[in-house]
Amino acid sequence: MTTHVPVFPLIHVALNDDGSAHLNVTGRHVDFPAAPAEETRAAVILYAAKVAAGLHRPVRMTTSGPDGTWLIAVAPDQTVIDLSPAAAPKKPLRLITPRQAHSGTRPATDFQPTAVIEPLEPWTPLLAMARPAPTETQLVAQPAPSVVETKRVEPLMLDDSLEETRIVAPPAPRPAADLMFSTGDSATVDGRVVIGRNPLNGDAPAQLIALADPTRTISKTHCALHWEDGTLFITDLGSANGTTVFSSVGTTQLTAGLPEAIDSDVRIQMGEQYFTVALPPTA
Repeated sequence: MTTHVPVFPLIHVALNDDGSAHLNVTGRHVDFPAAPAEETRAAVILYAAKVAAGLHRPVRMTTSGPDGTWLIAVAPDQTVIDLSPAAAPKKPLRLITPRQAHSGTRPATDFQPTAVIEPLEPWTPLLAMARPAPTETQLVAQPAPSVVETKRVEPLMLDDSLEETRIVAPPAPRPAADLMFSTGDSATVDGRVVIGRNPLNGDAPAQLIALADPTRTISKTHCALHWEDGTLFITDLGSANGTTVFSSVGTTQLTAGLPEAIDSDVRIQMGEQYFTVALPPTA
């Protein structure tokens, strides 16, 4: 089944033999205790569904364990979608000439093939489809036709519209947001950005913003912002003191690992520091 699911965020899950599991999403680590395998899988799917509900769309998840590795997507209603690509042939095919087909390294077939397409591992259906060699009668040269049939070739007519000048609209500019920090720093966000005292990229490339915080109320990797379909999202990355969004409609305490859409003129509190967000009118 082919389903388009954005690559961010990507949830990584490692299943262990004792039924325990470890989950990582955008730097947020969650451990699931040992339990029957089905119960652990259900708990992992439920957690991924909550992440999907925050984005209002399915999210990607890789699971690896004793039985193998899979790439799936989980929808907000806990529906699981298989994203694994179709299996490709293990080995390429090679072409065997008639002389090779009748050599001592390979027994000859009953139908004397002119060319046999043989996989590196024997596969009877392919051999049965090989074309038999022409019979002795077929090898006799046929007389040339006495009359040569000719056909009039019509001249190629070009469409006049192909020469017309076409005006192509330029691509739409990427949305960007201006951030103003209580430390006096500022930044413009047009992609993914990770904020903290000493932030790390995590699973996806990002712009890193390191803030001075003498009281150490900001975590090293505190929160992240990213654009999706013209909307700016913020995600708490498991910070110690949490992330709070103050807007004209109220106050929202973020749940670690769950993205939250934000509008312009909001204030993001991180420990004792904060920053404001200004969005362009078209964002």
